Amino acid sequence: MPNRSIQTNEHEDFGAARNTRDNTSDFRKKLGSIFSRDNLGLSIRSISADTTLTYKDATVNVDTSSASVTVTLPYANSWGTYKTPIITIVKTDPANTLTVTANGSDTITYWQNGVEVTGDLTVEGSTTLMSDGSTAWVLIAGSVVSTGNNRNIIIGGDFTTNPWQRGTSFTGVAAAFTADRWSYVASSDAVVNVTKTADAPTVAQAGIYTAHCLHLDVTTADASIGATQYAFFNQYVEGLNIAFAGFGQSGNRYLNLSFWVKATKTGIYSVSFRNSGDSRAYIAEYTVNASDTWEEKSIVIPVDTSGTWLYTNGIGLAVSFIIALGSSIATTAGSWVTGAYYGSSNQVNALDSVNNNFKLALIRLTYGRNKQPFEVLPQEKVLEQCQRYYEKSFNISIAPAQNTGSYVGPVHHLASGTNGNKNVFFKTKKRTTPATVTTYNPSAANANWRDLSAGADRVAAVVAVGETGFSIYSTSFVANNHNYIHWSADAEL
Repeated sequence: MPNRSIQTNEHEDFGAARNTRDNTSDFRKKLGSIFSRDNLGLSIRSISADTTLTYKDATVNVDTSSASVTVTLPYANSWGTYKTPIITIVKTDPANTLTVTANGSDTITYWQNGVEVTGDLTVEGSTTLMSDGSTAWVLIAGSVVSTGNNRNIIIGGDFTTNPWQRGTSFTGVAAAFTADRWSYVASSDAVVNVTKTADAPTVAQAGIYTAHCLHLDVTTADASIGATQYAFFNQYVEGLNIAFAGFGQSGNRYLNLSFWVKATKTGIYSVSFRNSGDSRAYIAEYTVNASDTWEEKSIVIPVDTSGTWLYTNGIGLAVSFIIALGSSIATTAGSWVTGAYYGSSNQVNALDSVNNNFKLALIRLTYGRNKQPFEVLPQEKVLEQCQRYYEKSFNISIAPAQNTGSYVGPVHHLASGTNGNKNVFFKTKKRTTPATVTTYNPSAANANWRDLSAGADRVAAVVAVGETGFSIYSTSFVANNHNYIHWSADAEL
């Protein structure tokens, strides 16, 4: 489509702007700055519906025949040397998307959820921008979609602050949680190890410092993936945390997934987005261009307008990074489809060599088309988010297991008789009643209480499990003896 340019100069005062002499004083008071530049430009792209641009009291109507519009703002003679351009952009058709980007070295800056963002701006309703007269356009009024204080819908996407409560090294894993909120899901002939590894994009690359990644290392290769085989990292997003996006509702809305990837195998990879019933799927492709090199990727995902989606504490959205995939569960990328599909038909087999590694870092999923800066959260906040789904009594550095020898943090019970009961209260209320509460003996390979006074074990039973805690019961205590037991509670999706 041809570009349509709207331009003025000192002799063409852009409509009503030539009559602004009387308003100059008011503008000086309101803006409090003196600017001078001949003109500035903004490109309005993704026009698919009539749009109105307003400069002062004048308007410019952009019709659907133009896919790209350049608006060059003048500085009217009547303003003298006080030349502060203001433009209001109105999206008149809510069913379509209007994105604003600055020309050349110009920039657009706005605040979203307390974070200053520089880059493309998606217009919702009416948006007003002001220039500083040099290269910056600043949002001074308008609607910028907010998803609350925690803009990153993904939990634990920074693998340095991710608490890794279950451990940091998983050998020969096939189907299990690894880093908090992240599971490795596989059905293949390959054998892999998953670890927290000290490797990440540099601060110069990512703009923030992180030290670790989620790392898959192939130890036994599968050179030929079967039609129904698969391997991927997965996070289920709770429905309550994604309900605002309105999956299954009409209208155009978008999510942006951005992440860093470092893979030995180059070529086309895919990320899948699915509903709780695996009956709706969107497959997005990205390309690893250089072997064993950190690369940042950004993917725009349209929100599905059909299908059945949960807005509850169940599975709201599945996000899966595909490593290998069979042909019968692959489909064409780029649109929502009906069926249980997990990746692209072009997906490479990254399990085909014992030399292969696959690493992810700084994963973020945000509302809107535009990639957002990674939201840095304190480690205690990330831990609290993760403990809604999984919590343990052990120190963070100790993976839950029998006979660890650790007496730091376990439940303690001083018995008053043979029968006894100890209530345990979670630090964080769980998503739902935990499906599993596991107990661990600190000094023996069983799940019983350890009677430290007698050097013996006492039978343990978990009862009364709920969202806020549970009880551990025994009928074999000895009066006045000290008993200890560790535990973990799993309320994962």
